[in-house]
Amino acid sequence: MQTFTPASRTAVVCAGLILSAVAVGGCAGSSFSQSVWNPFHLELGFDLQQKPARIGITPAQEGLLALENWFLVRKAPPYARLRDALGRHLGCGVQIQELEPFQIAAHLQSGRIQYALVSDEDYASMTQERPVGEVLASATPLTRRGLIVASAKSDIESLSQIKGKRFAFGPKDDPVLAIATLEALQAAGVAKDDIQKELLPVILNPDRLQYHISSHEAAKEIVYGIGTETGVLEASEYDSFPETGGRLIPIRFAKDQFRILGETETVRSETTLAGPFVASSHADPQTTRKIVEFLSSAHVDRSRALHDLGLAHFDVTAGAGESGLAGTPAATPPK
Repeated sequence: MQTFTPASRTAVVCAGLILSAVAVGGCAGSSFSQSVWNPFHLELGFDLQQKPARIGITPAQEGLLALENWFLVRKAPPYARLRDALGRHLGCGVQIQELEPFQIAAHLQSGRIQYALVSDEDYASMTQERPVGEVLASATPLTRRGLIVASAKSDIESLSQIKGKRFAFGPKDDPVLAIATLEALQAAGVAKDDIQKELLPVILNPDRLQYHISSHEAAKEIVYGIGTETGVLEASEYDSFPETGGRLIPIRFAKDQFRILGETETVRSETTLAGPFVASSHADPQTTRKIVEFLSSAHVDRSRALHDLGLAHFDVTAGAGESGLAGTPAATPPK
């Protein structure tokens, strides 16, 4: 007869709980209905008994920056930060699902989803026959610019001196921190082959340039690393640094730790989510008012969550959510 150790019994119990959660929640790919598995009764920041706010978005294609969030081998969706931050603000769960525009229109009208974020073009096609809800706000795409910098402790004072040096890029194929940066260096006479190559297997990094998952990591390499004195930073991130006071522990950057050598062209995000944020006529008025409050200040309090989606800010529609009549025909989304 097979015996079970304490560890194996724990594994069996956990497996049973997972299967129970799946059975209760159903298939996440075909339904919003799902249960939160919480065997240790952790404080989640919202009431599990409260109905979640359900948001439909059109399939996100370009302009997404959330590259650093990984769970095991699965990359977190680009809307993860926005979903979690909104859930904390509302005090309830938030579920986001990618749907085609015609599906979003139907589900807004039926009440299966209460909110949606779509492009201007998709919104126009969704409302050709009848209104789908109230436009609470309109999202503006993010514009980005990179600053090519050197460590203030180095003797590098011009772009031409980057030749033969190591260089800290952002994510590989990033429109600003990789592609536009290489173009700016090329225009200054520094070809891709002029940059010192990294000692990495070609199978892992064919062009052997030094890539980082974010501007923050590139800054860390430039200021506190060894052997890399130049790189590129997000201009918006650099602007957020104080003038002085940089330190390693806890890590903090200051403007006087960098020397600006040049900049990239400004790049406009091509995200498919730059458009109206819509509330269904079935949406709870109190929840809608809280969402309007969240959207109005997200560019200040939750800028990184917006940037993950290629968005800069939301322009809230005057009087949005105040009447509680989300099903009334909406005005033209603000630009």
